[in-house]
Amino acid sequence: MAAKIGTKRRPEHAAGRAKLTGLVLSSAAGTALLTGSLFLAAFVCLQKDASGWALRLSAYLCCALSALTAGCFAAKSVGKSGLLCGLLAAVPLCILLLILCLAMYGTVGKGFSIGCALMLFFGALGGIGILNIRHKRRYK
Repeated sequence: MAAKIGTKRRPEHAAGRAKLTGLVLSSAAGTALLTGSLFLAAFVCLQKDASGWALRLSAYLCCALSALTAGCFAAKSVGKSGLLCGLLAAVPLCILLLILCLAMYGTVGKGFSIGCALMLFFGALGGIGILNIRHKRRYK
């Protein structure tokens, strides 16, 4: 008896699931990096008794750094469309920043808008940048 046609699992579904898993894992790594770097920056600013512009600058720097790494990891795991992967990796970071702003201040302001804009920009930049790096071939 002949086997039914179409009963095998199609490889596109498995590849799509692997790409989605890579995107989720890179977003989780970026979220962990954002949380850790914000705690570290807050600790350093507390020890140095810094306030005002130094505190905001360190928070924005942490947002940009974590979104850049999340965008790089996401685009590298998927392998194409770095802009979209970088933006999708930065969205959970924006949600985390929204939760932190609402928990600390009860409202969102221009600091949240600047932080989200930085995260989306650097996430997209990381995704585009990592895919555009070309390995140089050495000719003998």
